[in-house]
Amino acid sequence: MKYASPGKIDSAVTLGLHDSQIATPRITPSIALPYEAIDLRLAAMSGLSVPEFLAQVLHLALPGRPETWEGQGLSGDALTSMVASMKTLFSGTTNDPIPAKIVADGPVASLTARFLKLYRPSLEIDASHSWTSWRDLLAQPVTQLIQPQARYLEWPF
Repeated sequence: MKYASPGKIDSAVTLGLHDSQIATPRITPSIALPYEAIDLRLAAMSGLSVPEFLAQVLHLALPGRPETWEGQGLSGDALTSMVASMKTLFSGTTNDPIPAKIVADGPVASLTARFLKLYRPSLEIDASHSWTSWRDLLAQPVTQLIQPQARYLEWPF
């Protein structure tokens, strides 16, 4: 994770996420999310918001990513299990602990953490920002929070 603050990200059980403008996050290690560098138009064309895209990248990059699901005892169909086994063999095994808690600073980091929790339900979230609907996100001055086609979605958090 090249945007991380000093510290060993892979071995963190509590991990910080913060918007790139925040100079001093609440905890370290913390990953600075460079949301301004992501083209909002391209994310919208793919049907994702910027925080949802960042959550998917983090889900795949952090320990406990989908290839290790089989080792955690999650069941699936035979094909999924075989693909997970092959990915695990080729990527090697890791003994790094899976993050159990995310501390998010900033609106984009907070929404990213909430999307990450959808992918990892056991994850504990401590977010600096909270909303009750998609309409609340529209009131924020950060355009990267806009979720494409949100009017068709139930509030997921």
